[in-house]
Amino acid sequence: MLNIRERPEAEDLEKGTCGNHLTIRREEVEGRVLKALKERLLRQDLFEEFCEEFTREMNRLRVEHRANLVTCQRELAGLEPGARGWCIRSWTACRRPRSAMS
Repeated sequence: MLNIRERPEAEDLEKGTCGNHLTIRREEVEGRVLKALKERLLRQDLFEEFCEEFTREMNRLRVEHRANLVTCQRELAGLEPGARGWCIRSWTACRRPRSAMS
């Protein structure tokens, strides 16, 4: 019986459907991943760069979203009252969770 902690495809190997005979313990994989995170991804300078870029992108998305809202509000205001009410009701129904619609 093969140790499943050593090789996730142990069942395939036992069945004869896997040609990979290399083994690595799960703890070894976890250790390698944690080491890479610490040495390559959790560096302060890279983390700060990520945060700055993430903030820039979120701000860009907020500006874009706000511009779309303003455009929609202007278009909605230009509709006749009946059509405006229909649009608002349709939009509200689409945003409602499915459980609330049944």
